[in-house]
Amino acid sequence: MFQDSKSRFIATYPINFLWHILVDLIDHDKDGPAWMADEEPGYLKSMFNALNFLLETRNIPLSTEHLIDLHAAAIKYTNRIETWIEADMAEPDQEQTSSRLVPFTVTLRANYGVEFGLQIKEKETNCSRNGVSELLAQITQGDDYFSIENSDLSTKINTKTIAKAVDIDEVFNKIRSNNFIISIRVLSEPAMRARLDKIIANFHLEMGLAVNPDDKICVIAKCIHALELTHPFDDGNCRTMAVILLNKLLLQQGFSPAILEYRDKFDAYSIDELCEEIKLGMKRFEDNKNLIEKCELLNINNDAPLLYIEGNEFITKLLSEQLAQYATKCQPKLNEQGHEAVFKAIIAAIKQIKIESLTNSQFLEIKQQLPNLIAESVQNPGFLMKIFNPAKTINVSTLTNELEKIVFENKHLNLGLEA
Repeated sequence: MFQDSKSRFIATYPINFLWHILVDLIDHDKDGPAWMADEEPGYLKSMFNALNFLLETRNIPLSTEHLIDLHAAAIKYTNRIETWIEADMAEPDQEQTSSRLVPFTVTLRANYGVEFGLQIKEKETNCSRNGVSELLAQITQGDDYFSIENSDLSTKINTKTIAKAVDIDEVFNKIRSNNFIISIRVLSEPAMRARLDKIIANFHLEMGLAVNPDDKICVIAKCIHALELTHPFDDGNCRTMAVILLNKLLLQQGFSPAILEYRDKFDAYSIDELCEEIKLGMKRFEDNKNLIEKCELLNINNDAPLLYIEGNEFITKLLSEQLAQYATKCQPKLNEQGHEAVFKAIIAAIKQIKIESLTNSQFLEIKQQLPNLIAESVQNPGFLMKIFNPAKTINVSTLTNELEKIVFENKHLNLGLEA
């Protein structure tokens, strides 16, 4: 299963670490993906939803409408925490901090501008000298879609103010020592769609002319950078472009996914630098997979949700397939038809139980118990094995019943388990 070139890489990555693709490398050590629950509630659930959508639509070519759908999937359950200070009604002289969850906005940005900061930090640098040089070249050539500004507006570089000969080092040193932003101008929704259509059409044209892997990666990097710089959405631009769309395009071209160190580099790094970041991310994906398989990459919070399943049919199939493969490995007598029966039983059980998410502890416990569960379900039809206590609400008796039913219904197939 999952042997087509666009899904086989994902299918072979240990599923309890699949969140690696969805979270920047610099954040992998922050208690795994758990810290995002405090920063942006619903982040990981939304990103698994987007990954599932990416895999289900992996053959659909990029278009403006498909980009909008990818973005909607990537922020579906995400909220920002909005806080404010107000007077304490019980003690008027005191102040209290209040907060509320505000859902991310799905629609295209229209009729107002947006800005984002340029920063140079040890691990969170989103601009480089060469990247800024390329942005200045765009402005020099007449691109008035954005400007580079100091936050106090003492410096403003746009098509009207830029000199013919720009001192790149002077500009970059100012960025290094001051609060600079990229300010993106107002567009109507039709104009925004037209800009996106043009970027995407150019991507398809250049990809059609690409003759080798390096060319293809360069075309992908240019597209992601242009879309990120466009910032077509209120929220979730970088995760949509530099995580979900990037990996969709890589898979479509037969590449492995990429685990990026810091996705915001797509703000203002050069195209050559971004190509190298993508290649490093692809290598990191393969290296991490090997380390996980050797049990040498175990930094993870065992009690935090890390795998979102409910409603994600493709992710459910990946989980079921990996568990079935493990069970087959532990039960040498299980033949191909038996493997298929186990795979279908696990899917049926997961859907019946309606598991929203799994922690690493829960996943490992299922994996540990599954081989015995399969053997017992055949040898003792009345056997029920509870993996989780009632408080955790997940009871594997459902899985056992499904295994028993499928094994019983398919006894004539000789699954390989009978003595």
